[in-house]
Amino acid sequence: MIKRYRITGGHCRQCPRRADCLPESAKNRARFVYRSPHQHEIDKVRVRQETRAFISKMILRKWTIEGLFAEAKQFHGLRRARYRGLQKVSIQALMTAMAQNIKRIVKQSPSIYWLLKKYLSLREEILKVQNYLNYFRRIPKFFPHEAVSA
Repeated sequence: MIKRYRITGGHCRQCPRRADCLPESAKNRARFVYRSPHQHEIDKVRVRQETRAFISKMILRKWTIEGLFAEAKQFHGLRRARYRGLQKVSIQALMTAMAQNIKRIVKQSPSIYWLLKKYLSLREEILKVQNYLNYFRRIPKFFPHEAVSA
């Protein structure tokens, strides 16, 4: 729970950091300060964020990882979750990551691309045959004297 502290304008007159905290127009107003019970840890993290090592890692992250997130969002439907619930959304994110990885594998190896293309064309033919058979499976319903075995 975040704590709220109220400091009246009179206390601020003696404070050495008054110029940082309050604008000149608010000389007699009260000031509210909010502090988390975990503020000590938050302050440590903020100090660490100012180091050169952290900044260089963030620059590296910007052009590597953030690009992958942008691709997932723009081209793979992660802008808005298709399903509800943590487990289903996690599955959607993992499937998206798998699709991105497959794209990169295919790009690196043209022979895998050829195999994948063959598989997809074969899969399309199998689906056509299945649809054809499903169509004829429905025909005996029009002829009641023929028994249909499922």
